[in-house]
Amino acid sequence: MERPPVLIISTYPPEHCGVGRDAYEFVQALRVKRPTTVLANIARGNRLQDPTVQMVWYKNDFLYPIRIANAARKIFPRRNAVAHVFHHFFLYGKGATIPLFPVLILLLKVQGFPLAVQFQSVIEVSKFKPNDYSIPTRVYRFLIGMTLGNFYRFISRLSSAIIVCTRSMRDLLVDFYRIDPGKVWIIPVGWKSGVNGLERAGGIEPKDPAKPRTILFHGFIDPTKGLEVLIEAGSLLVHEYPDLQIILAGEVSPHLGTSGASYLASLKDRARDAGIEGHLIFTGYLDNEQLDKTLFASDVIVLPYTMVLSHGGSASLGRIAHLGRPVVASRISRFADELTHGENALLTAPGDPIELSSAIRWVFEHPKEANEMGENLKTLAQKRTWDISARVADEQVYQSITAKSPRSMNNDQ
Repeated sequence: MERPPVLIISTYPPEHCGVGRDAYEFVQALRVKRPTTVLANIARGNRLQDPTVQMVWYKNDFLYPIRIANAARKIFPRRNAVAHVFHHFFLYGKGATIPLFPVLILLLKVQGFPLAVQFQSVIEVSKFKPNDYSIPTRVYRFLIGMTLGNFYRFISRLSSAIIVCTRSMRDLLVDFYRIDPGKVWIIPVGWKSGVNGLERAGGIEPKDPAKPRTILFHGFIDPTKGLEVLIEAGSLLVHEYPDLQIILAGEVSPHLGTSGASYLASLKDRARDAGIEGHLIFTGYLDNEQLDKTLFASDVIVLPYTMVLSHGGSASLGRIAHLGRPVVASRISRFADELTHGENALLTAPGDPIELSSAIRWVFEHPKEANEMGENLKTLAQKRTWDISARVADEQVYQSITAKSPRSMNNDQ
């Protein structure tokens, strides 16, 4: 018997956001298992030559729930598809569009689609601090927690399944927000495998020791990534390693909008004040081949994120793990849930440039041990492919939804 099709609702390339890229990789793996259609947002230059991808909604358009629901009804008039809806708080636009997401889920539910909602992040209320200190922290956190709790529970009541990518996300939903654990599935973010031609018959080409010491960051350039901390850590290392290069491989986050240029300028000013202006390189957007070569040429890949409020997976980590390079990352949930300190990465306190510089120095001074950690991470990446993520969704989550059969409350996939 042919399995029911799946309707994916998400951003989609050529936008360069992590959610869109994850959705793209997931769909490529899923579509070999069952028919898959994508409802994606219309973006400048976004003209994929793919009949299974329908561009139907705009970011920051208050009518996006109606546009998506109407398109879903027209494509599947018999509602014989599982609607798999991706959620991130800014996925459908800026702050004013956030309250409209439940409207989208309600419209799809009323139309009769079985729903799986995938949260890209889950917020930890205990990390919030009020900007207005006239509001007591406890009261502020209570109000935030009540608002988020109502949001998560409303989505859960309307959905047949909630999908998260890490155990800590599941624990937050179940233990703090009181979501039915029988609805929550864990599907890890798939990690890239293969090195696009960088592999050789004798294994991966070694790092060229004649090249400058290179620290490399990969991801969106924005204030949550700890780049100020990385610049300060670089200033502590540059006297020991005068040929040091710090490469920021990524574009300014589109979430910053018109403030992106000023944020980029502030990083350059900070590097100048720290005395490492000539050591800091911004690459801007790189295509897959350029990015792999740039990442692989590094001595150490550093992910110094400071985003402690949200739990979730990391598109950047999934993109770099297969390269076998040493990794230093912040000890926050999205890395600590995935990495083991001293085994496949070094984890440092977020916002601490001294600890970060010490970890980078250790990598420079212990190349054999650091490369072993990189190889361990590469081995882990080989077990975390997008095909595995798609298989869990196909064989477990979607099957459970369509069969309407009870399952164990302790799903640990």
